[in-house]
Amino acid sequence: MRTDTSDREVEHLLGGGAFPVELLADGSETDGQFCIMRWTVDAGQGPHIHTHQYEDESIFVLSGALRVEIGPAEREVQARGFVVMPRGTPHRFVTIERTEMLTIFSPAGFEQFLRERDQHFRAHGHVDEQTLDHLRTAHRERMATKLR
Repeated sequence: MRTDTSDREVEHLLGGGAFPVELLADGSETDGQFCIMRWTVDAGQGPHIHTHQYEDESIFVLSGALRVEIGPAEREVQARGFVVMPRGTPHRFVTIERTEMLTIFSPAGFEQFLRERDQHFRAHGHVDEQTLDHLRTAHRERMATKLR
């Protein structure tokens, strides 16, 4: 495990999603234990409700606020708030205002799905549902299953 990544260049992933991602640390730097990403998301944005089969997802809100659904529960998370979405639990968030957050996936691996989505976007200028379904299938061990 690398104990100092200050010399590492931040990896910027576009991926055709509604918001860019900065990959701050990936599994190769954490012995596969986790990856950390920074997201800046405009108001009213967020993913569909989904599950992760093998990763717990945690969010630390740096600035702004978001509404989080975890299973049947819903809560608001303000700046300096933290929330954990356990693997296998349907979840989503929607930003209330422009929000900057850190997301930790544990164990690592989900960043590979995002990297491949980013590569497809850069090569083709878009990522359609068919491609996303293909990527979800290819990464079934590290996939986000869209529920609605």
